Amino acid sequence: MKIAEGVAKALKYLHDQKDPPIIYSGLKSAAILVDENYNPKLSDFCRAKHEYALCGKLTLKSDVYSFGVVLLELISGRKAVDETKFYTSEEWHTAAWARPLLMERKQFPDPLMKGQYPYRGLVQALNLAKMCLQQEEAQQRPCIAEVMTTLSSLVSQI
Repeated sequence: MKIAEGVAKALKYLHDQKDPPIIYSGLKSAAILVDENYNPKLSDFCRAKHEYALCGKLTLKSDVYSFGVVLLELISGRKAVDETKFYTSEEWHTAAWARPLLMERKQFPDPLMKGQYPYRGLVQALNLAKMCLQQEEAQQRPCIAEVMTTLSSLVSQI
């Protein structure tokens, strides 16, 4: 959750502190560098775009969706895209795999955690991921400031 909180904090800076706002565009776990204390830093800023220059396909909520995928990776221990399952299963994309599980309120923490996590925190993190991954109504996704508030609360509980 500390990594997720740090990434959300960086996105919040780009979205809320820059004028015009900057869309990171294409956030993925490979673009997150982590130091020895698990403090994350975003790299690959050549992908970042000023919102006003875009044709409307990418928005600040696009970054929230990408953040939701990264959050799922952190929770589940799965890669965002598992190319080994591309031709044999519909489970190749973590967000698609997780969507029905999130709807059924099923939990799927990383098995390597061996149950060493607060259950309530897991449920809250999964609910946050579900809100970030809303596809049909992108405008219903939370803004990154709301994501940041939720994550800060989770980190303080842990």
